[in-house]
Amino acid sequence: MNNLNKSFWSNYYNFNEDDINKPSSFSEFVYSNYMEKYNRDNIYLKICDLGSGNCRDTMFFSQKGNLCHGIDINGVIKVNNVNCKLIKEDVLTVLKSHKLQTLYDVIYMRWFLHALPYDISKNIFISSLHNLKPNGLICIEVRSINDEELKKNSTYDEGDKSYKTKHKRWLYSIEMCKTLAEENYCDVLYCEEGYFSPNINTETHNPLLIRFICRKRLLPYYMKSKNYNKYKHILPKMKH
Repeated sequence: MNNLNKSFWSNYYNFNEDDINKPSSFSEFVYSNYMEKYNRDNIYLKICDLGSGNCRDTMFFSQKGNLCHGIDINGVIKVNNVNCKLIKEDVLTVLKSHKLQTLYDVIYMRWFLHALPYDISKNIFISSLHNLKPNGLICIEVRSINDEELKKNSTYDEGDKSYKTKHKRWLYSIEMCKTLAEENYCDVLYCEEGYFSPNINTETHNPLLIRFICRKRLLPYYMKSKNYNKYKHILPKMKH
């Protein structure tokens, strides 16, 4: 279930002539609003890009001096960069195993959650929090359930609640995103629906998207976590 669209994405990254070598508009939005101020002060972040694809956004963040990991079972990377590494494995498996033995400042997901069934996506969100520092950010861009053009051109599957064109998608609403954050002790910093990323290679040339930024709360229950020893030294610093 975690790799339903393997053949689609393998072909896309190898043969598509879209401008996927440029950073996405979402990565530029996240960087300018939430990361750049740290880099200006020579503070560099640990960033994990889930469902990183061809790692264009992963490389964009790493070129700013940040340490970045892209995780994607179908991923590719064409440029060597000491600050940028691709983990070509299943995202959920990597997150649950804590394979990287580190905690991130930012976990980034662009056009990823809507490619997986809702139960798996929820598990990924929760597992992401276990790999995120207190006060760290989760940055998500997903396709909106209000995109009537996409739904009109899709086949709806009542069994798994997906919309299928060339591949399956599980669409989101703003309310669904906020509920996911609130049920998992995150504060919503930003949430907006709009036509942010025109793309001639999608079924809808101007897809309706949701951009969602939330922050993991600094809470005392982390002391009960099996990962507490990995970040207990961080907690006093994060209070300020």
